[in-house]
Amino acid sequence: MSSSLGRLRLFILTLLAAVTAFTIIGSSFYQIDYCTVERVKSNHSVLLYTLVIIIVSGLLISFWRPVFPSGRNVKRPIEYKRSLFYIIYTYLWYGATYCICYAGKYILNDTMCHKDPNSISGHFLYHIFFALAIPYWFISVGRLYYKDNQLLSSSSPNTKPSSVVLRHEFKFLKNLILSGWMPILMISLYIIYLVLSYMNLEKTYVLGYHSPRQILYGVILCLLSFYSLLGLTATVNKRSDKGLNYLMLVLSVLWIIGPSLIYFVVKRRFPFGKLELTLAAIGYGYLLFVSSKGLDHIITKTIKPIQQIIQPKKAPHYNPISSSKKKKKID
Repeated sequence: MSSSLGRLRLFILTLLAAVTAFTIIGSSFYQIDYCTVERVKSNHSVLLYTLVIIIVSGLLISFWRPVFPSGRNVKRPIEYKRSLFYIIYTYLWYGATYCICYAGKYILNDTMCHKDPNSISGHFLYHIFFALAIPYWFISVGRLYYKDNQLLSSSSPNTKPSSVVLRHEFKFLKNLILSGWMPILMISLYIIYLVLSYMNLEKTYVLGYHSPRQILYGVILCLLSFYSLLGLTATVNKRSDKGLNYLMLVLSVLWIIGPSLIYFVVKRRFPFGKLELTLAAIGYGYLLFVSSKGLDHIITKTIKPIQQIIQPKKAPHYNPISSSKKKKKID
């Protein structure tokens, strides 16, 4: 049976192809460059609520420890840094994607529904991206702990090799949901997020924030970005140091491309404030810390060689009695 993340990738690819085809057909045969009404100013309370839900969901998943029925008696080391790596990496990936979206607004120079270029809908990019990201976090972190549970169960001396079976996807998801009170809370928050997102996206269209074309462009960019994220994390071995370094390399390149488009191509002010940039820098530093083995790597590369210099190995003690016995045995 195919994995849940594999099905999610297939769903996003199918949706991306359908939206792209609809955009092409709509541009050729229908009028998709219009506003329902003259742009109406609206508050950002719903947007703020969804942001709070995203942050809380990320924290819950970071400290979530699913327990599977086959591994209740297996002691597992608690490593929060791996879950946090997933969450922060996704946040920074979205930030780089939004930089490309912001630059794309001015490159396409579509001023429909607003006096300034508003070519790509950032609202649809934001809401749909995290509507996909939250279940991606849930399944990815759960799958990591499931694999750890299977590996530790198979390495246990009381476990026979034949007792470790392949994962059944439906049972896997059921065990994730029923692994405690935290998944129920996360699912409840996710449903609230979907409702609030629908309310905000409806206002985006009805109140004249974007034309249908701009909305479709936002959806296409979102799906393309998230499909790339899924493909990248699926093909890279996240348990190896090389895999994490490769993920960091791609993220760094993406963050070079986005701001470069803003500063050197469209020549506009950066879309994030000081607080967002500070949090992004802290998150990026944490990812570098984890991908380079963190504190263990620093100790291995710096402190241990210094200790060897300060405390050199002592020469073996010479024992004349034992050496004479060895000579007699040889004779």
